Amino acid sequence: MIDRKGLISIHKLILPEAEKPSSLPFVPERDMTREDWDNIDFIFENFSPSDGYFYKVAGCLKILSPERFSKYSVPEPSDMMWDPLFEWGDDLEKDETEEAVAILFPGYFKNFDTKESIENIKKFQIGNYRLMLDEMWKLKIRKPEIVWKDLELSNKFLDVLFGYIDSSDIESIPKYIATLKAWFPQKANEIKVNPRYWKRLKANLQFFRDNRDPSYISVLSFDIYNISKYASELTMAAADRIEITQENGIELIFNKPLISDITPLPETRRF
Repeated sequence: MIDRKGLISIHKLILPEAEKPSSLPFVPERDMTREDWDNIDFIFENFSPSDGYFYKVAGCLKILSPERFSKYSVPEPSDMMWDPLFEWGDDLEKDETEEAVAILFPGYFKNFDTKESIENIKKFQIGNYRLMLDEMWKLKIRKPEIVWKDLELSNKFLDVLFGYIDSSDIESIPKYIATLKAWFPQKANEIKVNPRYWKRLKANLQFFRDNRDPSYISVLSFDIYNISKYASELTMAAADRIEITQENGIELIFNKPLISDITPLPETRRF
């Protein structure tokens, strides 16, 4: 049985056709602060690839601004990083680093074994949507060619994924939306979020900024990553479509340009 406590219909977040705004809800060059960009530069200038946050922040920057990212050199990770004896802080740190590497180097995980992820998705479908969507993102970013039918789940369950969202878990909503758009690009137009809800999402980004602690470099780097990660997820959620391939990696497709509303031609950001 599906536990619907704390869930609201995603359709309450969807913007009616007549109310669509003339500009994108989140544009990194407009909505990121100078301090945000300076802090990202700080990671590149003071951390090496052997440091935990280097690849994770690099992956965020590649989504936020391919132009800014292009001025840095990011080497492929060494084989040592994936050695079973390599000391990760926890499984989340390893997963986040793998996600960043998949974004930075399309095709890097082309031999990724999907069995465990598919089993986890099936296990989490009974009410634990956050973990299920996290696992779906983990799988899609590493093995882009996998599609819904490969999961051997009922198509009826799509109504659950597209019908409900945890309104109390504001931090997870952008990635939830990005995951659905990546898995179902043909249905992406069904999940355009109301501007009133975007205010809450962007306010959460400001919350991360307001609670940043510069006292210790380890805490500061953690905070910089959290801000960058959430901003990159907002960027993906704002895209009209998300396409992921082994050859090209993540492509964010915007039907409107990122800064100006002058030209009607779609804009594609390839990473």
